[in-house]
Amino acid sequence: MRNLIIIFTFLFLSISMPLVFGNLAIVKVESIESAFKNGDSKQLASYFNANVKIELPSRSKIYSSQQAKLILEQFFAKNKPIGFKVQNERQYKGTKKVIGQLTAVSQSYRVVYSVDTERNIINSIKLEKQTLK
Repeated sequence: MRNLIIIFTFLFLSISMPLVFGNLAIVKVESIESAFKNGDSKQLASYFNANVKIELPSRSKIYSSQQAKLILEQFFAKNKPIGFKVQNERQYKGTKKVIGQLTAVSQSYRVVYSVDTERNIINSIKLEKQTLK
């Protein structure tokens, strides 16, 4: 009887744990998208690696997570977001690249960010101006 309980416990955990932790990873990606849409540099920074590469139209550098938060805070203050839409996602060897479009009041930007899927942290963010058609 004791062996049967151990077996059922093991089966339950082996089935339920991936579902629970898999959903947490999805929530984090959705939170990142929400942060872009709302121009929330604080929420974005909560997913930053200790050092993050930030590429903007005017500068490109590796910053500490705190510096990166301030850089994006300034960017969002000048470019108030009104929308964000993911256009493509690719995963390769523990890294997920997400490509999206950030729509600001006066300009649209192509966003490419890189997430370490094992630790669910952002390693880089690139924002490129898109030409209006």
